[in-house]
Amino acid sequence: YFLPDFGIKVNGTALAPALDAAIADVSVDENPRWPTMFTFTLVPGDERASVPWLDDRKVFAIGDVVAISLGHAGGLGELVEGEITALEPEFASRSRPRLVVRGFDRGHRLLRGRKTRSFANQKDSAIADAIAMGAGLETRIRDSEVVHEFVMQVQRSDWEFLADRARAIGF
Repeated sequence: YFLPDFGIKVNGTALAPALDAAIADVSVDENPRWPTMFTFTLVPGDERASVPWLDDRKVFAIGDVVAISLGHAGGLGELVEGEITALEPEFASRSRPRLVVRGFDRGHRLLRGRKTRSFANQKDSAIADAIAMGAGLETRIRDSEVVHEFVMQVQRSDWEFLADRARAIGF
């Protein structure tokens, strides 16, 4: 039998066994049109269990790097690496407290705000490289070869602008 399994690392370190045991669910949502999103939920094993992970920023903090691997016992593959963008504690009168940890791959940085700017005498690959590096992203961009005299980004997020440019040149 193949038993489904997962692995979660935060800042390069696997979760402590007590935290790993508190994981109630793991979800990864991949969509080619948006950054990959992940969530995982922690719920204490019993109602008397201590829940230091609920509000201790040494355990989870906004911006921490998370890697999630999914698969079967003995055969996990990393599905997403991203950063925590939200910590959502949940309290209800007749249930145990929960903590939903939410995040996105680093591409979410390209969705921050709308920009208007121009690029002169540049290739699309150079424009994409400059935008990605400005967002703190690593790049592996194939040379687009054609130099454009003038390209304008008008009130678009970097994500939307780059997607438009990619469609325009068939990437």
